Amino acid sequence: MISNKCIKLLLLTLYSNVANAQFGIFPIEVVTQAPTVSPKPPKMTRMPITDPPITAPPITVPPVTVPTDDREDTIAPDTTAPDTTAPDTTAPDTMAPDTAAPLTNDEEDRDDSEFLDENGFVLCFPGDATVQVQTSGETNKMISMKNLQIGDMVRVQGNDKYEPVYSFGHKNTYDTAEFMEVETSSSNTKLLLSAQHMVWEVTQEKFIPASEVRRGHVLEVSGKNDSMTAEVTTVRANVRKQGMYAPFTASGTIVVNGIVASSFVAIPILKSVSNQWIAHTGEFPHRFICHYMGSCANNETYDENGINQNWCVIPLQFIDWFFSTSNFVQWILVTLIFTTLSIFSIMEQVLVQPILGLGVIVLGTVMMTSSLSLGIKAKKQL
Repeated sequence: MISNKCIKLLLLTLYSNVANAQFGIFPIEVVTQAPTVSPKPPKMTRMPITDPPITAPPITVPPVTVPTDDREDTIAPDTTAPDTTAPDTTAPDTMAPDTAAPLTNDEEDRDDSEFLDENGFVLCFPGDATVQVQTSGETNKMISMKNLQIGDMVRVQGNDKYEPVYSFGHKNTYDTAEFMEVETSSSNTKLLLSAQHMVWEVTQEKFIPASEVRRGHVLEVSGKNDSMTAEVTTVRANVRKQGMYAPFTASGTIVVNGIVASSFVAIPILKSVSNQWIAHTGEFPHRFICHYMGSCANNETYDENGINQNWCVIPLQFIDWFFSTSNFVQWILVTLIFTTLSIFSIMEQVLVQPILGLGVIVLGTVMMTSSLSLGIKAKKQL
């Protein structure tokens, strides 16, 4: 009897031959005996892998083109040599000092500070300026400013009007100073005065500093018994003259060399208020003592620059200090100054026009009484 092992071996051999013939499968080798153990293979050693260097192909950048005016211009690389220009070693341009005569074109802008004398304030007219004085025998006597005295009746603004000189704000006989010369179309009307001294400009109807006078401005000139006008034709600066005089009158005006001028200089503390009103009203205490009381004729003293020591030195020092303060301090001072000047103005109106002054006092009293009455009624209602 054939054993099962032999039958399985025959079937497996048959299957292997059929599969190889039909499907091309290699015959399966059947192991009929125990396998022999081969010796252990030698240990493998990993060899380092060295990659060949990669060389990138050269990159060629095409030229950049920028369209300009519908055309394409090729921008070539800059191959020009660097700038080797030597630095400019020439000496700077040195301008020679201007030796020309003072400008007569009044339309040029001017700095007011250039008209101030090196010795300080110049608030006056020169000694050879002329004024018209009223005397007992001669109404139209002309005298020089250096011969004018306190108490002389001089012509002022208005038709044939005269007022006494009650004081001098500036009186210096010997020193020289720079003045402005204003010439008009009227004959023999040429006025010299300091830059900040004021004259009456007809078209503007106000007093303006001489430094602001321009060709074409119209000034008031005095005729024999009335006033006329004349147009400014020439304005010159830096005219040196001897003597400095500033006579004060009650109206604050004076006719010098036939032209209506102010007794004062411009003080631009309140820009929206007339400079003439500020100066004239601020002069009230001096005017009250020396003009209305008449007690200054023999008490005038002047410092080494000719400034009135009793009435002008301190105000000028105050003005100089005022402009050196901060804006906030100036604002406070301006409020106090305006209030004080308003009181001075009312007081003088009472002296000059008693009826008008009495009316102002009555009106003020009525308004104050009404305010007090309303306050009392409101308090009772509460």
